[in-house]
Amino acid sequence: MTELFVNNEQVTLPDKFSTEVIEGNPFINPIGETSLDITCSLLEPANAYIFGYLHRTNSKKDISQSLDCKLLVDATEYYGKCIILEFSDEEVKFQLVFKNSIFTYAISEDLELRHLNLGTAVINPGEIISNFDKTYPEVDFQLLMVYNPDITYSFAGFQLVDGDLLNRLTYVWNGTTHLLTYGLDGENVNLNGMFANGDLRIKKVLYSPQPYLSAIVKKIINALGFQLGVNEITEHPVYKYAIIVNGATSLHYSDMLPDWTVKKFIEQVQIWQNCRFIYNSITGVVDIRYNHRNSQNPTYTELEVLDDFSGASEEEDPVMNRQRNIEYNLPDTDGYKYTRIDQKVLEEFPNVWMSAGTLQAAVTALMANGNPSWIYYFDNSDPLLIMQGGMPKIVHEYPMLQNNPDTDSADETLDIVPAEMKLITFYVRDRSSNATSSWVYTMVPVNRESSILLTDIDDTQHSMPVDDAIQDPSSITGNKETSEVMQIVLYSGYRNAEVKGAFVSMEGLPEPYTRSVSDIYPDGGFHTLVSTTPQVDNLLSLDHLNRHLYEQELEIDPSKRYRFRFFRPMRDLDITDIFVINGEYYRAYQFHKTITSDGMDEVIEGEFYKLK
Repeated sequence: MTELFVNNEQVTLPDKFSTEVIEGNPFINPIGETSLDITCSLLEPANAYIFGYLHRTNSKKDISQSLDCKLLVDATEYYGKCIILEFSDEEVKFQLVFKNSIFTYAISEDLELRHLNLGTAVINPGEIISNFDKTYPEVDFQLLMVYNPDITYSFAGFQLVDGDLLNRLTYVWNGTTHLLTYGLDGENVNLNGMFANGDLRIKKVLYSPQPYLSAIVKKIINALGFQLGVNEITEHPVYKYAIIVNGATSLHYSDMLPDWTVKKFIEQVQIWQNCRFIYNSITGVVDIRYNHRNSQNPTYTELEVLDDFSGASEEEDPVMNRQRNIEYNLPDTDGYKYTRIDQKVLEEFPNVWMSAGTLQAAVTALMANGNPSWIYYFDNSDPLLIMQGGMPKIVHEYPMLQNNPDTDSADETLDIVPAEMKLITFYVRDRSSNATSSWVYTMVPVNRESSILLTDIDDTQHSMPVDDAIQDPSSITGNKETSEVMQIVLYSGYRNAEVKGAFVSMEGLPEPYTRSVSDIYPDGGFHTLVSTTPQVDNLLSLDHLNRHLYEQELEIDPSKRYRFRFFRPMRDLDITDIFVINGEYYRAYQFHKTITSDGMDEVIEGEFYKLK
């Protein structure tokens, strides 16, 4: 039986009512909306009332406003909107628009991320350091150091560079060891205790939270009025540690995000992680599911088809990441230039394959005999090594992923990009005065979004005067080289305490990462952050994502889409199952279901791809 309700009132359907619902498989066919056109009589009193007596000359019904609707077909409910298309003295024609299970189609097309109320980061100064040993969901953000080359202050004719770091850390000597402390918490720190730059005291309150991606996802879903169910990203051994790098200091989570729409944010996460935001319109719950997990332990459903036919081969875009060319939209900065080398450079310079068994052996050999005119392959894979100023440098970490043999261009471009990383020399200084000749090499993400900061030097505030900004507004535009992308780094609680110079006892620095080893030190060493194979594996490279996410999904043959008619099974039909048809295995693309006044037709037409 079929019933239609508009604004909670039951519509009287025509006697020979018939229409079609199209259901897409959310993992390979995000079709968006299913639209149905229906014509009903306004001579039926119930219909005339529901549609505001449109056939009367004195009707004040605003047909530009959509109406809530529910279509009940047997035991299945479809929720959506009713849009009036046209009407006459006797009939009204309207369209039913239903949201399917892809979450991006359940939200407004142009809703801005930064317009959402995502809450504010709460800073407890006493917990900053201990939080470095935690990850999401224990904490929503970290106060990781972030390199920004534009952070400077002038005093007495000198520029005091704030270590070029947001969230600047320092140390407190307790008589036994150097304890890590946060240097911008409003308490006095001698510049000698920060940078060995004199005895001036600096006092500043400045926090720039770096939020976990999964924390932001949950806040967005809640802000939209939905609930987060299962988030499989938080269960992944690598990507649960993803953090969004930013330069915001307002503490509002929305300010930490790029100037994107909510729809773009979700679509970018779905492509990057090869996952889907699956929305249940009845419960309001959103589940985030990896595509490959859906096919790891599939349910097999055998269908008895009425006939055997297939549609003609169609020219279509690839529907799976494992069949797409994907590239990062890397910003045009000096740092990013080395992470994806132009193909012409790769072709024109000699490529040398190294047989060194370990990265350390390769680095040692290159420091002794490296040729600056050669490109070196280590472990027979990306990334590559070149010589720069007599030192080996790891390069070409983010080439385009090429899975589509039919084109050299990208099928998808990601504005979620790995953060630019910088190796810094971090001196172990006591907060108050003590300077040591000890340091650690540590990796920090780079953010080039400038901001106007206020500092207190020897109890005198120094900042850019507002009057200067009024005279020259261009002076506050800041650096926007990375404003179009969202930079990602990983932080798993790793703390680096490999002391160089004079040995001191010290607490380790928190160290975010992209690859499994740090950059190569000026002395030819490095340290390992994550044990992976190959040794220089970059966990955010598209090659790594391909091997560990994209290729794990069952592959279909996209060259032909098959169409079969079959009887509706007795049990509920799950379009994400693996279907057995005539002894062969298929994944469904979409189902066409005919609906009449008596309910759903017993015969369904499905479109399928054969599994390879």
